[in-house]
Amino acid sequence: MFRFRKEIFFVILLIAVSCACRFLPARQSDAPDAVQLNEEAGMPDFGNDFPEMDIPGIEAAEWPAYLPSDMPELKGDISTVMVARESHVRIFYEKVEEGVILAYLNQLENAGYSLEYLVYAAEGFESSAEERAAAGEYDAVDISNGTFHMRLEYGAGTAVYDIYIQGFSVPDDPPLTWPDDLKATLPEPPQCSLLSADQTGSGSYRIRCRPESESVGTDYVLLLQENGFTESDCSEIVYEYGQSYTLSNENLCVTVIAGLGTELQIQVEQDSGSQGNQWPTNLVDAVPEPGRVSIVSVMSPESRNHLITVLAEDSDVLQDYILDLEEAGFNQVDIFEGMDGQILSITLSDGVWVIEMMASPMDLQIMLRIYQE
Repeated sequence: MFRFRKEIFFVILLIAVSCACRFLPARQSDAPDAVQLNEEAGMPDFGNDFPEMDIPGIEAAEWPAYLPSDMPELKGDISTVMVARESHVRIFYEKVEEGVILAYLNQLENAGYSLEYLVYAAEGFESSAEERAAAGEYDAVDISNGTFHMRLEYGAGTAVYDIYIQGFSVPDDPPLTWPDDLKATLPEPPQCSLLSADQTGSGSYRIRCRPESESVGTDYVLLLQENGFTESDCSEIVYEYGQSYTLSNENLCVTVIAGLGTELQIQVEQDSGSQGNQWPTNLVDAVPEPGRVSIVSVMSPESRNHLITVLAEDSDVLQDYILDLEEAGFNQVDIFEGMDGQILSITLSDGVWVIEMMASPMDLQIMLRIYQE
């Protein structure tokens, strides 16, 4: 059976098998006669640089338009598209049927692509890779036709499709600029290269930049004071990392977070007088609201689909909220932890509502995608 395991991204040795088998358990007669160990077939270095990301629930992620028209498209529900410009495009699928995958592989074969079925095995650890290959079980399919090169992994209704950047190019992003609606009201920090400017609500932003020196953060605070901003307690969020300075004027509440190493963060919110963001009314009796958080933004493209960003007061908020959800009848579906054991993402469901949470331990920001199954 073709299995999907998150840890496969970290293995360094593959057992590669070329055969006519598929993802379902193969009959003994379908198994290959021999298994070839191939150290050079190791996983490529995917790296951690994925600057482009379509956020599920905001706007539908789609098959990228810049992919070649003569490359067969894998149809399905795309949740996320990531791009590492020096290596590959990674497309995440959800709610995809195995029959769709099998039909797509047949389409590729008919189009002249070569398919190589792979079983992953970690070097230095006891492995059942040869037995699994003999039983017709595979972790991935490596796909090529001399021009294009792809790798497809599938399991439990999800798929990850890596398309290596060869035979085509990815268009450059337009250069990042200071948000237009802040240019007249909030000065841009000097000597700080803009990394991102994500809008988290109406008039609210989370901005990141790379300072050229350690004094950029405090220099920016002085610049804000010169432009009429004063020290304020307009933000209730307590940041456990770095040095934070909160200032406001009659329109904006600005928190500058310095001392984060290679980046400076600027949190911009509308000051008091705005209505603020609230927990969606149709979730009040269905999904518990997390405690000890400030709701930064709520985006609800439809009543059954919400994307909510919150800032936690402390590092225990996420774990406490998971316990509250479990007491309310939600069960864990999936979890991904960092090397230090911190939860980076988790999915829970009560059979009606699904909650996907992604945590950023550095700034205590939690993004929740809540939708009905």
